[in-house]
Amino acid sequence: MTLDLETQIRRVADVAFDQTEPVQHPGGRVELDRMSDDDGSRRRRSSWIALVAASVLAVVALSAVALTRRADDSEEPGSVDTLDFAQGFSVRAMLAEIPLAGVDPAANTFVAGTDLARLAGLAGVERTAASDPLTDPTAWVDLAFSDRTVAIANSTLFSASVTAPGEFREELGFDFLDVDRYITAWVDVLDGADSSERSYSLDVFALGAGVDELAAAAGDDRVIDVGDGDDGEINPESVSAVRPIGRPLRVGVDPTGPVVAATRSTPFVNEWLTPDRASLADVADLLEAATQLDAVDELYSAQVASFSRDASDVEFDRIEGVSASDIVIDEAFTTVGIGWSGVGETRSTTIVYVFADDGAAARSVEPIERVLAPDAPLATTAADVTTVGQRFMLDAVSTVGRSVIVTGRTPADVNAADVAQLFSRSGPISAHR
Repeated sequence: MTLDLETQIRRVADVAFDQTEPVQHPGGRVELDRMSDDDGSRRRRSSWIALVAASVLAVVALSAVALTRRADDSEEPGSVDTLDFAQGFSVRAMLAEIPLAGVDPAANTFVAGTDLARLAGLAGVERTAASDPLTDPTAWVDLAFSDRTVAIANSTLFSASVTAPGEFREELGFDFLDVDRYITAWVDVLDGADSSERSYSLDVFALGAGVDELAAAAGDDRVIDVGDGDDGEINPESVSAVRPIGRPLRVGVDPTGPVVAATRSTPFVNEWLTPDRASLADVADLLEAATQLDAVDELYSAQVASFSRDASDVEFDRIEGVSASDIVIDEAFTTVGIGWSGVGETRSTTIVYVFADDGAAARSVEPIERVLAPDAPLATTAADVTTVGQRFMLDAVSTVGRSVIVTGRTPADVNAADVAQLFSRSGPISAHR
């Protein structure tokens, strides 16, 4: 097994095993039901890693048809100014898929997505699977899951579609080759909202083909219940590779897209299905970040996160190599967007800081240049990674209105998606005084 693919398998296994918020969630929260690290849990995790490896080895060997089936890769690369995620990829469209009702956008918000069709088009590869991606991977499998220079959104459900394609198709009715683009999101529930959850998660999949069978199964309410039990209930009797701790999923089906959304919350999926509803695209700071990212050519993957970044809340004694004196950004900000564009020699990473006004953005250019300089200290738990230059190579810092726009790229030996981790721990890059 190659080191790169083994690392990918372990990362996918870690996410899918927990079936909860990602390890690098921007708010730093940990679900109460996250598996413990006792001996039993480690044995279960080892078994799960073995299952993932076996599943990846036979990713689409379940069907001879799946070896050549692919979604339409005819989409032209380039930014799309649209609020319709079914029709094209844009960060505004990503935000528009996430309902605002019952959500507290002033708290923790995280939205990420990837346009697989655009990525394949940029790289000039067909989206085909392989019977054995370890010994004979197709160009698409290798690009999406082994190429360090490519960043795809870390979605638990999308990972399961790759590692357990049979069970995923059985439960949700499609697999990863059907997905043109996808979104994964976590938002905090508004205090007083009618919900048993303290946060909502939502995964949205724009498919390259119709969903007639799914629509028929969903019926008039357009919702399919996957698994048994109430919202958020852990049911050991209803465990699957898609739902390792047995929580049921509510799957909304919009056959006109076709678009499918999956969440643990019945009210949230019903709100997603509601026409002309308010969405995160109506939140000014999130929309500002999206607008700047959508101006980037060849954008294929992006994330927008918003949460408190006040350094006074940071416990610096728990962060290796960083102190309060390293925080040099004076102007307050909560929202940061990250976009990945291009492949090969044209690859680039764009970071957007959103401030209160144009003046605050202008005053923040110099301190942002300082915290992203090659020798600037980095908040990390990795003992061999101490400076920003080991994770991100800065090209330029500029302003557009009230946003500071940073461009650069990751070193060739660093996973492109790891740029997001610079903002998942409180430190000079991700906090203000």
